Amino acid sequence: MLLNAHKQHEASLRTSVALWEKRVEQLDQTRASGVVTAEEYTVAQTTLASQRAQLSETLEKEAELQASSADAQAQHDAAHARFRLLLSTAATLLGTDERTLSAPYDPDNHMLTGLHQHDPASSQPAPQWHTIKEVELRATAPGVVQSLDLTNGAWASAGSLVLATIQPDRLRFKAMGMQSDLTRLRDGLPARIVPPKGGSVDLQDTMEATLIVGLSADPQERTVGSWPCRQSSHRGPGAASAPHLEVITAGGENELAIPLSSVIQDGLAKIVFRRDPRDPDKAIRMEADLGVNDGRWVVIRSGVREGDEVVLDGVYQLMIATSGTVEKGGHFHSDGTFHAGEDEK
Repeated sequence: MLLNAHKQHEASLRTSVALWEKRVEQLDQTRASGVVTAEEYTVAQTTLASQRAQLSETLEKEAELQASSADAQAQHDAAHARFRLLLSTAATLLGTDERTLSAPYDPDNHMLTGLHQHDPASSQPAPQWHTIKEVELRATAPGVVQSLDLTNGAWASAGSLVLATIQPDRLRFKAMGMQSDLTRLRDGLPARIVPPKGGSVDLQDTMEATLIVGLSADPQERTVGSWPCRQSSHRGPGAASAPHLEVITAGGENELAIPLSSVIQDGLAKIVFRRDPRDPDKAIRMEADLGVNDGRWVVIRSGVREGDEVVLDGVYQLMIATSGTVEKGGHFHSDGTFHAGEDEK
Protein backbone atom coordinates (compact mmCIF):
# COMPACT_ATOMS: atom_id res chain seq x y z
CA MET A 1 0.00 0.00 0.00
CA LEU A 2 2.77 2.43 0.88
CA LEU A 3 4.57 1.71 -2.38
CA ASN A 4 1.41 2.40 -4.38
CA ALA A 5 0.93 5.71 -2.56
CA HIS A 6 4.50 6.68 -3.43
CA LYS A 7 3.90 5.83 -7.09
CA GLN A 8 0.83 8.07 -7.14
CA HIS A 9 2.78 10.86 -5.44
CA GLU A 10 5.58 10.40 -7.99
CA ALA A 11 3.14 10.71 -10.87
CA SER A 12 1.69 13.90 -9.33
CA LEU A 13 5.14 15.41 -8.90
CA ARG A 14 6.14 14.52 -12.48
CA THR A 15 3.03 16.29 -13.73
CA SER A 16 3.79 19.33 -11.55
CA VAL A 17 7.41 19.46 -12.75
CA ALA A 18 6.29 19.29 -16.39
CA LEU A 19 3.87 22.18 -15.85
CA TRP A 20 6.43 24.39 -14.14
CA GLU A 21 9.02 23.62 -16.81
CA LYS A 22 6.54 24.80 -19.44
CA ARG A 23 5.72 27.88 -17.34
CA VAL A 24 9.39 28.83 -16.93
CA GLU A 25 9.93 28.39 -20.67
CA GLN A 26 7.03 30.73 -21.45
CA LEU A 27 8.24 33.35 -18.96
CA ASP A 28 11.72 33.17 -20.43
CA GLN A 29 10.37 33.91 -23.91
CA THR A 30 8.28 36.93 -22.80
CA ARG A 31 10.80 38.33 -20.32
CA ALA A 32 12.62 40.33 -23.01
CA SER A 33 9.46 42.30 -23.85
CA GLY A 34 9.26 43.60 -20.28
CA VAL A 35 5.86 42.04 -19.58
CA VAL A 36 7.28 39.58 -17.00
CA THR A 37 9.11 40.96 -14.07
CA ALA A 38 12.35 39.48 -12.79
CA GLU A 39 10.71 38.64 -9.48
CA GLU A 40 7.97 36.60 -11.16
CA TYR A 41 10.53 34.73 -13.26
CA THR A 42 12.66 33.98 -10.17
CA VAL A 43 9.66 32.61 -8.24
CA ALA A 44 8.81 30.31 -11.16
CA GLN A 45 12.37 28.95 -11.30
CA THR A 46 12.47 28.45 -7.52
CA THR A 47 9.16 26.57 -7.59
CA LEU A 48 10.42 24.34 -10.45
CA ALA A 49 13.61 23.54 -8.51
CA SER A 50 11.56 22.70 -5.40
CA GLN A 51 9.29 20.37 -7.39
CA ARG A 52 12.30 18.64 -8.93
CA ALA A 53 13.86 18.15 -5.45
CA GLN A 54 10.64 16.65 -4.11
CA LEU A 55 10.50 14.30 -7.12
CA SER A 56 14.10 13.17 -6.45
CA GLU A 57 13.31 12.50 -2.78
CA THR A 58 10.23 10.54 -3.80
CA LEU A 59 12.25 8.43 -6.27
CA GLU A 60 14.89 7.77 -3.58
CA LYS A 61 12.22 6.78 -1.06
CA GLU A 62 10.59 4.54 -3.65
CA ALA A 63 13.91 2.77 -4.27
CA GLU A 64 14.26 2.17 -0.54
CA LEU A 65 10.73 0.81 -0.38
CA GLN A 66 11.41 -1.54 -3.28
CA ALA A 67 14.58 -2.82 -1.58
CA SER A 68 12.69 -3.31 1.68
CA SER A 69 9.95 -5.11 -0.20
CA ALA A 70 12.44 -7.47 -1.83
CA ASP A 71 14.06 -8.16 1.57
CA ALA A 72 10.67 -8.74 3.19
CA GLN A 73 9.71 -11.10 0.35
CA ALA A 74 12.92 -13.08 0.84
CA GLN A 75 12.30 -13.33 4.60
CA HIS A 76 8.72 -14.35 3.90
CA ASP A 77 9.83 -17.10 1.51
CA ALA A 78 12.40 -18.35 4.05
CA ALA A 79 9.82 -18.33 6.85
CA HIS A 80 7.35 -20.19 4.67
CA ALA A 81 9.96 -22.81 3.76
CA ARG A 82 10.79 -23.24 7.45
CA PHE A 83 7.07 -23.47 8.25
CA ARG A 84 6.65 -26.25 5.69
CA LEU A 85 9.69 -28.05 7.09
CA LEU A 86 8.39 -27.80 10.66
CA LEU A 87 4.95 -28.93 9.49
CA SER A 88 6.52 -31.95 7.78
CA THR A 89 8.55 -32.78 10.91
CA ALA A 90 5.46 -32.51 13.09
CA ALA A 91 3.52 -34.75 10.71
CA THR A 92 6.30 -37.35 10.90
CA LEU A 93 6.40 -37.26 14.69
CA LEU A 94 2.63 -37.48 15.00
CA GLY A 95 2.28 -40.20 12.39
CA THR A 96 -0.06 -38.19 10.16
CA ASP A 97 0.17 -36.08 6.99
CA GLU A 98 0.68 -32.35 6.43
CA ARG A 99 -2.77 -31.86 4.93
CA THR A 100 -4.43 -33.13 8.11
CA LEU A 101 -2.30 -30.89 10.34
CA SER A 102 -2.94 -27.75 8.29
CA ALA A 103 -6.68 -28.32 7.67
CA PRO A 104 -8.82 -26.40 6.85
CA TYR A 105 -6.07 -24.36 5.18
CA ASP A 106 -3.60 -24.87 2.37
CA PRO A 107 -0.07 -23.97 3.58
CA ASP A 108 0.91 -22.76 0.11
CA ASN A 109 -1.98 -20.26 0.04
CA HIS A 110 -1.91 -19.22 3.69
CA MET A 111 -1.79 -15.49 2.80
CA LEU A 112 -5.14 -15.74 1.03
CA THR A 113 -6.89 -18.13 3.42
CA GLY A 114 -5.68 -16.53 6.63
CA LEU A 115 -3.70 -19.44 8.07
CA HIS A 116 -2.16 -17.26 10.80
CA GLN A 117 -5.39 -15.60 11.89
CA HIS A 118 -5.96 -17.41 15.19
CA ASP A 119 -8.11 -14.85 16.96
CA PRO A 120 -10.56 -16.81 19.18
CA ALA A 121 -13.27 -14.34 18.26
CA SER A 122 -12.76 -15.04 14.56
CA SER A 123 -15.15 -17.34 12.75
CA GLN A 124 -12.20 -19.02 11.05
CA PRO A 125 -11.33 -22.32 12.82
CA ALA A 126 -7.69 -22.76 13.86
CA PRO A 127 -5.63 -25.44 12.11
CA GLN A 128 -4.89 -28.68 13.96
CA TRP A 129 -1.21 -27.95 14.45
CA HIS A 130 -2.10 -24.79 16.39
CA THR A 131 -4.38 -26.65 18.81
CA ILE A 132 -2.02 -29.50 19.74
CA LYS A 133 -0.77 -29.13 23.30
CA GLU A 134 0.71 -32.60 23.92
CA VAL A 135 2.44 -35.08 21.66
CA GLU A 136 2.00 -38.80 22.21
CA LEU A 137 4.84 -40.87 20.75
CA ARG A 138 4.30 -44.52 19.93
CA ALA A 139 7.02 -47.08 19.26
CA THR A 140 7.07 -48.52 15.76
CA ALA A 141 7.95 -51.99 17.10
CA PRO A 142 7.25 -53.83 20.38
CA GLY A 143 9.94 -53.64 23.05
CA VAL A 144 10.82 -53.03 26.68
CA VAL A 145 11.89 -49.67 28.15
CA GLN A 146 15.49 -50.07 29.30
CA SER A 147 16.12 -46.59 30.68
CA LEU A 148 14.25 -43.28 31.11
CA ASP A 149 16.78 -40.47 30.75
CA LEU A 150 14.49 -37.51 31.54
CA THR A 151 12.46 -36.85 34.64
CA ASN A 152 8.74 -36.18 34.40
CA GLY A 153 8.05 -32.58 33.36
CA ALA A 154 11.62 -31.86 32.19
CA TRP A 155 12.31 -30.13 28.88
CA ALA A 156 14.11 -32.14 26.19
CA SER A 157 16.37 -30.21 23.84
CA ALA A 158 16.81 -31.21 20.22
CA GLY A 159 18.86 -34.37 19.92
CA SER A 160 18.70 -35.30 23.62
CA LEU A 161 17.98 -38.90 24.60
CA VAL A 162 14.54 -39.31 26.18
CA LEU A 163 14.39 -43.07 26.71
CA ALA A 164 15.96 -46.27 25.42
CA THR A 165 14.09 -49.43 24.52
CA ILE A 166 15.27 -52.94 23.75
CA GLN A 167 13.75 -55.87 21.92
CA PRO A 168 14.34 -59.09 23.90
CA ASP A 169 13.70 -61.18 20.79
CA ARG A 170 16.51 -59.44 18.89
CA LEU A 171 20.24 -59.64 19.44
CA ARG A 172 23.03 -57.42 18.17
CA PHE A 173 26.45 -58.97 18.65
CA LYS A 174 29.81 -57.26 18.13
CA ALA A 175 33.08 -59.08 17.55
CA MET A 176 36.64 -58.12 16.66
CA GLY A 177 38.69 -59.86 13.97
CA MET A 178 42.17 -59.63 12.55
CA GLN A 179 42.83 -57.18 9.73
CA SER A 180 44.48 -59.98 7.77
CA ASP A 181 41.04 -61.61 7.43
CA LEU A 182 39.48 -58.62 5.67
CA THR A 183 39.88 -60.17 2.22
CA ARG A 184 37.90 -63.22 3.34
CA LEU A 185 34.99 -61.36 4.90
CA ARG A 186 32.06 -59.59 3.29
CA ASP A 187 28.55 -58.55 4.22
CA GLY A 188 25.93 -61.27 4.14
CA LEU A 189 28.14 -64.26 5.03
CA PRO A 190 26.41 -66.84 7.24
CA ALA A 191 27.64 -66.72 10.83
CA ARG A 192 26.94 -68.38 14.14
CA ILE A 193 27.13 -66.99 17.69
CA VAL A 194 28.48 -69.67 20.01
CA PRO A 195 29.01 -69.69 23.80
CA PRO A 196 32.56 -69.86 25.22
CA LYS A 197 34.01 -73.14 26.35
CA GLY A 198 34.07 -73.83 30.06
CA GLY A 199 30.89 -71.85 30.72
CA SER A 200 27.49 -72.92 31.95
CA VAL A 201 25.92 -72.65 28.48
CA ASP A 202 25.79 -75.77 26.31
CA LEU A 203 28.33 -75.60 23.48
CA GLN A 204 25.62 -76.67 21.05
CA ASP A 205 23.35 -73.78 22.04
CA THR A 206 24.28 -71.56 19.10
CA MET A 207 22.39 -68.80 17.29
CA GLU A 208 22.33 -68.21 13.57
CA ALA A 209 23.30 -64.73 12.34
CA THR A 210 24.32 -62.73 9.28
CA LEU A 211 27.65 -60.93 9.07
CA ILE A 212 27.86 -57.16 8.61
CA VAL A 213 31.44 -55.88 8.36
CA GLY A 214 32.03 -52.81 10.55
CA LEU A 215 33.70 -49.54 9.54
CA SER A 216 36.10 -49.03 12.47
CA ALA A 217 39.52 -50.56 13.11
CA ASP A 218 42.20 -50.59 15.79
CA PRO A 219 45.72 -50.01 14.36
CA GLN A 220 47.35 -50.85 17.71
CA GLU A 221 45.91 -54.36 17.97
CA ARG A 222 45.60 -54.81 14.19
CA THR A 223 41.94 -55.64 14.50
CA VAL A 224 39.18 -54.51 12.21
CA GLY A 225 35.99 -52.88 13.28
CA SER A 226 33.01 -54.32 14.96
CA TRP A 227 31.09 -56.99 13.16
CA PRO A 228 27.49 -56.61 14.23
CA CYS A 229 25.27 -59.62 13.61
CA ARG A 230 21.54 -59.86 13.89
CA GLN A 231 19.42 -62.93 14.44
CA SER A 232 15.71 -63.48 14.06
CA SER A 233 14.97 -64.86 17.51
CA HIS A 234 16.62 -65.27 20.88
CA ARG A 235 16.41 -68.64 22.63
CA GLY A 236 16.00 -67.30 26.12
CA PRO A 237 17.01 -64.64 28.64
CA GLY A 238 20.61 -64.07 29.56
CA ALA A 239 23.79 -64.28 27.50
CA ALA A 240 27.22 -65.82 27.69
CA SER A 241 29.94 -63.71 29.25
CA ALA A 242 32.31 -63.93 26.29
CA PRO A 243 30.69 -65.59 23.27
CA HIS A 244 32.40 -66.12 19.95
CA LEU A 245 31.42 -65.44 16.37
CA GLU A 246 31.97 -68.17 13.79
CA VAL A 247 31.86 -67.11 10.13
CA ILE A 248 31.62 -69.54 7.22
CA THR A 249 33.78 -67.94 4.54
CA ALA A 250 33.73 -70.78 2.00
CA GLY A 251 32.93 -74.45 1.57
CA GLY A 252 30.92 -75.29 4.63
CA GLU A 253 31.38 -79.06 4.36
CA ASN A 254 30.60 -81.19 7.40
CA GLU A 255 33.67 -82.61 9.14
CA LEU A 256 33.99 -84.70 12.27
CA ALA A 257 35.26 -82.60 15.17
CA ILE A 258 35.82 -83.03 18.90
CA PRO A 259 36.22 -80.43 21.68
CA LEU A 260 39.71 -78.98 21.66
CA SER A 261 39.87 -79.34 25.46
CA SER A 262 39.67 -83.13 25.08
CA VAL A 263 43.11 -83.11 23.40
CA ILE A 264 46.17 -83.08 25.66
CA GLN A 265 49.88 -82.83 24.96
CA ASP A 266 52.09 -85.72 26.09
CA GLY A 267 55.66 -84.98 25.11
CA LEU A 268 55.59 -84.36 21.37
CA ALA A 269 52.31 -86.19 20.79
CA LYS A 270 48.74 -85.01 21.09
CA ILE A 271 46.64 -87.59 22.89
CA VAL A 272 42.89 -88.31 22.88
CA PHE A 273 41.06 -90.84 25.03
CA ARG A 274 38.13 -92.59 23.37
CA ARG A 275 35.62 -94.61 25.36
CA ASP A 276 35.79 -98.31 24.53
CA PRO A 277 32.48 -99.14 22.79
CA ARG A 278 32.59 -102.69 24.18
CA ASP A 279 33.35 -101.63 27.77
CA PRO A 280 32.01 -98.21 28.88
CA ASP A 281 34.30 -98.31 31.97
CA LYS A 282 37.45 -98.29 29.83
CA ALA A 283 39.09 -95.49 27.85
CA ILE A 284 41.40 -96.14 24.91
CA ARG A 285 44.47 -93.92 24.63
CA MET A 286 45.21 -92.91 21.06
CA GLU A 287 47.46 -90.44 19.30
CA ALA A 288 45.24 -87.82 17.69
CA ASP A 289 45.29 -87.19 13.94
CA LEU A 290 44.05 -83.61 14.00
CA GLY A 291 43.13 -80.96 11.47
CA VAL A 292 42.21 -77.29 11.78
CA ASN A 293 40.58 -75.85 14.88
CA ASP A 294 38.66 -72.70 15.76
CA GLY A 295 39.76 -72.51 19.39
CA ARG A 296 36.78 -74.58 20.54
CA TRP A 297 36.55 -77.54 18.19
CA VAL A 298 39.24 -79.41 16.28
CA VAL A 299 38.83 -81.68 13.25
CA ILE A 300 39.90 -85.28 13.90
CA ARG A 301 40.78 -87.25 10.77
CA SER A 302 41.07 -90.79 12.09
CA GLY A 303 40.57 -92.99 15.14
CA VAL A 304 37.13 -91.62 16.02
CA ARG A 305 33.86 -92.23 14.21
CA GLU A 306 30.55 -90.43 14.44
CA GLY A 307 28.80 -91.55 17.62
CA ASP A 308 32.01 -92.34 19.54
CA GLU A 309 32.57 -90.66 22.90
CA VAL A 310 35.82 -88.94 23.91
CA VAL A 311 36.92 -88.03 27.42
CA LEU A 312 36.48 -84.35 28.22
CA ASP A 313 36.69 -84.21 32.04
CA GLY A 314 39.65 -86.05 33.58
CA VAL A 315 41.77 -86.22 30.45
CA TYR A 316 44.84 -84.93 32.35
CA GLN A 317 44.60 -87.65 35.00
CA LEU A 318 44.33 -90.30 32.30
CA MET A 319 47.36 -88.89 30.52
CA ILE A 320 49.43 -89.01 33.72
CA ALA A 321 48.35 -92.59 34.40
CA THR A 322 49.16 -93.82 30.86
CA SER A 323 52.16 -91.68 29.95
CA GLY A 324 55.58 -93.21 29.53
CA THR A 325 57.35 -89.87 29.71
CA VAL A 326 55.88 -88.45 32.91
CA GLU A 327 57.59 -89.55 36.14
CA LYS A 328 55.32 -91.50 38.50
CA GLY A 329 55.46 -91.27 42.26
CA GLY A 330 58.51 -92.90 43.94
CA HIS A 331 61.40 -92.42 46.41
CA PHE A 332 65.17 -91.79 46.51
CA HIS A 333 67.72 -94.04 48.19
CA SER A 334 70.72 -92.85 50.12
CA ASP A 335 72.93 -93.50 47.10
CA GLY A 336 70.89 -90.98 45.10
CA THR A 337 69.02 -93.47 42.93
CA PHE A 338 65.28 -93.10 42.29
CA HIS A 339 62.86 -96.02 42.65
CA ALA A 340 59.17 -96.04 41.73
CA GLY A 341 56.64 -96.88 44.40
CA GLU A 342 56.87 -96.44 48.15
CA ASP A 343 60.04 -97.11 50.15
CA GLU A 344 60.03 -100.61 51.75
CA LYS A 345 61.45 -100.55 55.25
